[in-house]
Amino acid sequence: MIVRIKSIFRRIELISEATDTDDSDVLKLEKGIEIYKQKHSVLKNGERIEFTNREYDLLLFLAKNRGNVISRTQLLDKVWGYDFIVDSRTVDIHVQRIRKKLDESKDASLIETVFGIGYKLMDKEPV
Repeated sequence: MIVRIKSIFRRIELISEATDTDDSDVLKLEKGIEIYKQKHSVLKNGERIEFTNREYDLLLFLAKNRGNVISRTQLLDKVWGYDFIVDSRTVDIHVQRIRKKLDESKDASLIETVFGIGYKLMDKEPV
């Protein structure tokens, strides 16, 4: 029962996040990556990249929180929700798949691994 109530609160939170004051439909990232929120799609250098819903949600959440380190637990709560029982390794696998689809290596990726904590999307391209 408690899990269902938490799930409902999470859905309400996601709806309020979707109707936030961010007027921009497009999030532009480094390396020619664009996230189109209304179309639920990602383009790299003008070419569409297919993502699963979870991969898209994870990338979008990291993009909205650019520059901030987000723990695996936070990502599980915000992207997967309270009603899913998954291992924190699930986040690692999804980040790996996103990197592969964006043709990035772990060393030269927009998504930086913060050892022992989680991940962050690079705010600016490294010099």
